[in-house]
Parts: sequence; C-alpha cells; structure tokens
Amino acid sequence: MLGLIDKIVFPIFKSGIAGLSAVFEAAGVVTPQYAVAQDVNDVLRFAQKYGIPLFVKIDSSSAGFGVFECKSIDFIKRLPSSLFEKPVLVQEKINGTVIGVDAFYRDAQLIYYSYSERVLSSDNDFGPSSVRRFRQVGDLGDSLYDELQMMGKVLGANGFANITAIQSTENNVRYYFEADMRPTAWVFIGKYIGLDLSDCIKRYYEFGEVLRAPLSVNNKFPLSIVLPLFFRMDYIDILLNKYRVWKYIYCTASGNINIYLHDRIIRSVVVMLKKILPKYLCRKLKTAISIFANN
Repeated sequence: MLGLIDKIVFPIFKSGIAGLSAVFEAAGVVTPQYAVAQDVNDVLRFAQKYGIPLFVKIDSSSAGFGVFECKSIDFIKRLPSSLFEKPVLVQEKINGTVIGVDAFYRDAQLIYYSYSERVLSSDNDFGPSSVRRFRQVGDLGDSLYDELQMMGKVLGANGFANITAIQSTENNVRYYFEADMRPTAWVFIGKYIGLDLSDCIKRYYEFGEVLRAPLSVNNKFPLSIVLPLFFRMDYIDILLNKYRVWKYIYCTASGNINIYLHDRIIRSVVVMLKKILPKYLCRKLKTAISIFANN
C-alpha cells in the first residue's frame, strides 16, 4: 500500500506503515490525520479526537482489501482482534473526490503527469479504478503542478510515480495519502487528453526539457474525457458497451484483447448457451470460438 517509500523511511520511524504519512506531514504536504494503532482502544481514542468515519488499514492491503471504513463506534468495537496482530494505520476520512496522478520524474523534476478523477472502482469501493474522468492538466491551474513539484523533492522521485489524493468537498484542498514508485495501467492515457508521455520523455532526453508552469490547454483535445479500463470492467458491462467501452478498447487495453474476450466474456456466454442449444450447435460454436481466439 505504501510502496517503496516505506523501505526508505522505516529506519527513521518506529512504524513503517505510517512512514509515508509522516514524511508528508514533516514536509508540509497536506495529508489526512493519522495514527498507528496497536489495538481497538487506540482506534477508539483516534475516533474520539478526530471523529467518525475513519479508515483502518493493514500494512499489506492491496486492491482495496485490508481497508476498513469505520462508520460508527460499534463498528470499531467489532473489529476482529486478528486485525491487530501487527500495527495498523488509522486515518481520517476526507469527503471528496478521489484523484489519481500518474507522473514521471527525473532527479525529482517533473517531466510528465496526468490528472484523473475516479468514477468507478472494480472489486470493491477501495479497489483499482475501472473508469476515470481525465482532465487536461493545463486546465487545472498551477497549484497542482506546484504540489507535484514539491512531492518530487519530498520523495526523491526518479522515475514513475502514481500518487493518490482526496480533493475535499468542504475546502477544495487536496489531501495526499498514497505515492507508489511505479506506473499504473492508466499511465499512457495522457495522449488522449493532450499531453503524451512518450513525447515528454523524448523531449527531456533529447533537449533536457522539463515541465514548466503555467501549462497551456491543448485545443486539439477535449478538456475532459471519461475513459473505461477494459480489462477491469465486468463482462456484462462490456457486452452492454457501458461508458462506450468498445470505442476506447484499444486506448486502454493491452494487446491480448482476444485472449481476454475468450477468458472473461465468451466463456461465460458459452456456458449459458450450452444450457439451451443442442449438442451439434455447441460443437460448431466451440469451433468458431477457437478460430476467433487464434486470429
């Protein structure tokens, strides 16, 4: 959950799970209130001080699993004791929009970034996003650029970084709470909204160019666009073409689309058809699918 930064700051802080929050806090990066909890009483004390709802996160949470949203004192009291076999992170919940930033840094300098707002998640409310609304970075003003520049220095970023924040509905402030030193499946989407990662990297290595504020709007592209990530969507939603997924399938999918269709969609359809079709038609269907999957 906390990525590479934990390995860096662990010798400094007593608890590695709060390492990133501590780094952000020390550097002046706005982050939700947090604490390390050894047992349920620590969580209750945090709730008394900062209120409810709040999050409890295990150190090894992944794809949203291991994240508990506590909406009441009774829910906190019913947290399983096994959850506290290792220290957990308790974090204030900020009401607002989940923001994702895919960035590329060289020597802590910002070379590229994209901005998106989460529309839909797969698996669970805290899982990987399957639909996002991307916005042109030139249409966002300089404050986000300034924050990401500071983030690069704070993290000593040198390569890809995916950064997550909540933009509060109460004060419009961005609260940063995740920064993983790796790209995401969305990292190349910027070229569909006016800023191409490969062009930015090329200009850096050929001419030493880095991003400078103010960033301009690219009038050849829309200011915002909603994009679905094909391989994270439910197969029924794909069949129904939700979020115009078939239009963007080659924008956001890998090259193994035929394999995916066979594994996630066609197989489900075949199982259903086998229940209603005679055997000789099922054999023809199986042959047709085999030809499709190998082309």
